[in-house]
Amino acid sequence: MKSIYLVAYYFQKPSNPRVKTSRPGWMNSTDNVSWDEQVSLTRNLKNRDFSTAKIILDLANRRVVKNGWSNGQDFDALYTYFEGSYPDYTTKVMEKLHPPVEVKTIDTSSTISSV
Repeated sequence: MKSIYLVAYYFQKPSNPRVKTSRPGWMNSTDNVSWDEQVSLTRNLKNRDFSTAKIILDLANRRVVKNGWSNGQDFDALYTYFEGSYPDYTTKVMEKLHPPVEVKTIDTSSTISSV
């Protein structure tokens, strides 16, 4: 089965338009920057995805292809974040890739041993 990948890109920008970006080291203060997150789904990873994306999840095989944050989070932890933030991207795809298993119960009240 060909996989579907969730790819997340992160872009750093000034948190306030009045930040003096011409000053050296303006990005070193966490108060001066904010992050934009862009998430997409793809069937084919490109070289630029490996070089520019921070997070790449293989949804079909439930594995982390890339975690650029180096925080050691596994697939389940990363997927939980994206599932909560982007349910339209994750829930529908995972339902198609991993459909719920139907469990059938058997009535054992009328077996031979109970007679």
